[in-house]
Amino acid sequence: MKNTTFIRPSLAAAAKANPMAEVEWLLDVASGILEGQLDDEPDQRAYSLLGYWVAFKRFRPELLANAKAGGVVRQLNREVKTHGKELARLAFGVMNPEAWLRSAKKFDKRTGEDFVPAEEAVAKAADLWWDLDEASCVQAARELLGIKNRSLQRRLQKCLNWAIVNPSAFYFAAVSIQAMAKCFKPELEEEDSPIGYTCLKYQLQLAGMCEIEEKSRFENLGWHFSLPDLRAFLKRCWNSPAGRRRARQLRRARIQQAPAT
Repeated sequence: MKNTTFIRPSLAAAAKANPMAEVEWLLDVASGILEGQLDDEPDQRAYSLLGYWVAFKRFRPELLANAKAGGVVRQLNREVKTHGKELARLAFGVMNPEAWLRSAKKFDKRTGEDFVPAEEAVAKAADLWWDLDEASCVQAARELLGIKNRSLQRRLQKCLNWAIVNPSAFYFAAVSIQAMAKCFKPELEEEDSPIGYTCLKYQLQLAGMCEIEEKSRFENLGWHFSLPDLRAFLKRCWNSPAGRRRARQLRRARIQQAPAT
């Protein structure tokens, strides 16, 4: 597998990151949605269908083939081809970037001040990251369907910017973030498209996590500290003069250069 900015071998989480696990997880959920097993409301179903439609478009063909995902991918394609505009209309009502940002900031503050069990912190960080990624995928789907909304793009951009300059908040989910990024087709690394843009936050987030680990001087940060101590330590790393320079660089990065929709 070709090394790209989607794959960070030096990251402690890289050795544990299993891309097939991510593909199989998404495949299982998408199958349940298509078969009506999740009993979602129409707007939530539409939101999920569009999100998974784009998510699978990012994956390397050999991973999809190994997971026998062809049937699900074809069903998603048919749904979007037949009902795309209606799905986009329904999905719009689910988009709530402000609620995500409040939840992310609350989690960031809580893990910085209180003891949070490791499993809970990992699960919450992973859920927050996927919620942000799914919203990005839905936004990309709407663009691919020819629907543009500048206000929604600006609102979602605030969430993306916050996530990128706060990598320590998502370090708990480093394994799942790296695993998902390992699924991406290498050509998306520099592809200027709505789908390629959904991958950019992974590149920047992984770069920030690598910098955290480099500053820590530990090969595997793991859970050697209590979570409050770990959070404080990671924040000190990121808030160093070099870390602040990095944050300014990220703010000027392509994530803010993408055309508003």
